[in-house]
Amino acid sequence: MPVASDLQALNRKLLEDCRADEGRIMSGQTECVGTRLLTEKEHLLALAAEPFDLAEVSFRASTRQDARRCGLTSIPCR
Repeated sequence: MPVASDLQALNRKLLEDCRADEGRIMSGQTECVGTRLLTEKEHLLALAAEPFDLAEVSFRASTRQDARRCGLTSIPCR
């Protein structure tokens, strides 16, 4: 779990760690993470044109409810 004095410090640390990771070559690959990211970036969708409200979601609560309803499968249920 990362530790930081405030949100800005945490964001700086996370960005620094991400930049450092760009040079890593994953097992079974020939290109570094940064190169593969640039290739993948071409296929990403554009950001939403209109702003939207964010909501905080509790993963644990959501998981428990889904587990009861869906029988603990990795397949999304709707």
